[in-house]
Amino acid sequence: MGTGTTIVTDKPLAPELNLGYQFSHLPSTHQFQVTNRGHHFHRLFWSVECYRPAKRKGQSVSALSSPKAEDDFESRSRTSAVFGLEPGSWHLQPGQSVAMVLRGFSHMPQEVRDYMRCEAVVGTSVVTKKIIETIISCKFIDPSIEVSARKLSFRVEKVSLWIASWHLAAWLRGVCPCVKAPLCSA
Repeated sequence: MGTGTTIVTDKPLAPELNLGYQFSHLPSTHQFQVTNRGHHFHRLFWSVECYRPAKRKGQSVSALSSPKAEDDFESRSRTSAVFGLEPGSWHLQPGQSVAMVLRGFSHMPQEVRDYMRCEAVVGTSVVTKKIIETIISCKFIDPSIEVSARKLSFRVEKVSLWIASWHLAAWLRGVCPCVKAPLCSA
């Protein structure tokens, strides 16, 4: 008899959910579906917390000055998880699915590793079992451009390059007075 769970997700979560690069100051969302493919009722409880790597036996003092030790220090200095799940707990009947939303937000550029866990009580049991665990990784970066409230629109017309350049320069003068002349000579 094997071990496992009949709770499945439509997108792979384990062993690590890498969300790649996300802009800081903007919410990061990841949606997935959870389904009970078994024959028993499940009560599911999800949690997200800061990832703290297990301490290894025999770690030398010289490891404290390594770049990896600095990453571990950064993850330990964060006291709360960047990501959260909605909904956090619910009941699933056999064949039933629920939509989950993983949300994250960072006010500054940083590399984030959070630990996500799902525990379940199956049927009439009172024992809670860990059924899904994964590490959420994401690199929050600062956007390299800023967008103003002014309208920016483009259109294409068949005109000579000099006239198009002159119109672009005239428009840019309205935005940035440093533009003095057409951008090209033809």
